[in-house]
Amino acid sequence: MQTKDSLTESVIDVANQGQKDGIKYIELRFAPKFHTQKNMSIRDTLEAVCKGAEIAESEYNIMVRLLVCGMKHHSNEENINIFKQIHDTELLKKYIVGVDLAGGEDDDSMSQHAEAIQYAKDKGLKITLHAGECGCIKNVYDAMKMGAKRIGHGVALFDDKEQLNHFQNSKVLLEICPRSNVQTKAISHIKKIDLDSLKRLNIPYLINTDNRIVTQTNLIKEYLTLLENNLITIEEIKRINKEAIDYAFINRFDKKEILKNWD
Repeated sequence: MQTKDSLTESVIDVANQGQKDGIKYIELRFAPKFHTQKNMSIRDTLEAVCKGAEIAESEYNIMVRLLVCGMKHHSNEENINIFKQIHDTELLKKYIVGVDLAGGEDDDSMSQHAEAIQYAKDKGLKITLHAGECGCIKNVYDAMKMGAKRIGHGVALFDDKEQLNHFQNSKVLLEICPRSNVQTKAISHIKKIDLDSLKRLNIPYLINTDNRIVTQTNLIKEYLTLLENNLITIEEIKRINKEAIDYAFINRFDKKEILKNWD
């Protein structure tokens, strides 16, 4: 995906796949810097992806928004340079609703990116951060302190009941990616995903695909995997999706629009 057209078409394709899953609202993550190997600028990638979102919304019954990923192996300066360009045009302002830091996760690594995250906060950007995927619970709490309203993965919390109990007061949503977590060995078995405890402790969570292509998955497969292992019920799927609207990185008017057709 190293041309404007390929990026635009990729967004349209993923939105098409999403609406076939019954998805009405989707936030797609992408890391602009990965798409600059053939002379596209960061701005080019941002505009191409936003154009894809705009076209997808005109063709399908789905609302598409975007999350821009900085990478943890890049410097604060590099990530800030990306975040700086997010609000440069009306098109970008409409479709880019938040930022993330993705990539490898060393123990106690979140603090290294404090400058970039603070920049995003100062600019009023919504923040979700990859943390607690690979065993370091401290990264989850550091991400929260930095202002993350959602945590990508966070499954390290399942290894420590005391920490999970403590997390219930955070009001931060966990973005759980079951099939990916098994594939990457973030968890040893699907049964490690303790959704019963999240429900009991009123910890908000949602089921995500993480990477549809690498994991060969979609949202329906994720739910079926959990249902087949008696880790979730249909009623719980309904509940978490409705609750997650509060944690979507869109304005209250768009949230009302989604809720209008909820039933």
